[in-house]
Amino acid sequence: MLLTQLVLAFGGIQGGIRLLIDPTGFEMGIHPELRNSFPVDDFFLAGVFVLITFGLTPLFLAGCLWGRVRIPIAEAAFNGYNWAWGASVGLSILLLAWTLVLVSLIGYRTYYQLIDGLMALLLLNLQLHPKVRKLMIYSKS
Repeated sequence: MLLTQLVLAFGGIQGGIRLLIDPTGFEMGIHPELRNSFPVDDFFLAGVFVLITFGLTPLFLAGCLWGRVRIPIAEAAFNGYNWAWGASVGLSILLLAWTLVLVSLIGYRTYYQLIDGLMALLLLNLQLHPKVRKLMIYSKS
């Protein structure tokens, strides 16, 4: 599971930085006529969102999963499960929703949409696997 968070972080960091460097999105395969179907002039804010949400956040969560960092207030929300695991599941759901919204707005236009959708489904499949869930339960010690 740690590896999947790192792969997601890599994709989010490179995708976010590419949108920040080229806010037109042309470099990522977003054609100029597609920009007309969006309510914004460029994708700079989308780049910031992708960089933080799908780049830096999974990197942070990977570190917390690795070190089994405990935050009592966050743990209360996940009923004995590792809070970083719960946040990772939520992030995977957000990635799937983000991908579905993009596909509904512009249709299937770039291979990034396919990669993101498959990554979200792979992450959810791994995160919700019974053996992984069992590992994510905090011991009573």
